[in-house]
Amino acid sequence: MGREVLLARRSTTHAGFWEFPGGLVEPNELPEQAIVREFHEEFLVEVRVLRKVDFTYALSTERELHFFLLSAEHDPQVTHHSHDQIAWITEQSILPGDVLPADLAALPVIWQALVDVV
Repeated sequence: MGREVLLARRSTTHAGFWEFPGGLVEPNELPEQAIVREFHEEFLVEVRVLRKVDFTYALSTERELHFFLLSAEHDPQVTHHSHDQIAWITEQSILPGDVLPADLAALPVIWQALVDVV
């Protein structure tokens, strides 16, 4: 897909807002394992972690978000109750709607990180 990133629209918590899909790291799980598991559970797609993006967003003193560049063999499908739409965007795209603040803050760093991978 080149320099495209996937956004998904939330249908539960923060309904209507767009985000980079992901989820909580479970006990005895690495963040890289969590993102692979989450994509399988939520989108029925196997992904491979290319690398961690050099950006962290603190949600609170106990929780922070990490971002990863991924590749997939095929397009994800909306199959889980947590999202109702997906959109592939490029750096020149108009955003599909309101993006959660953490993901909006990460977007410039992700575009830059993609330059090194693609």
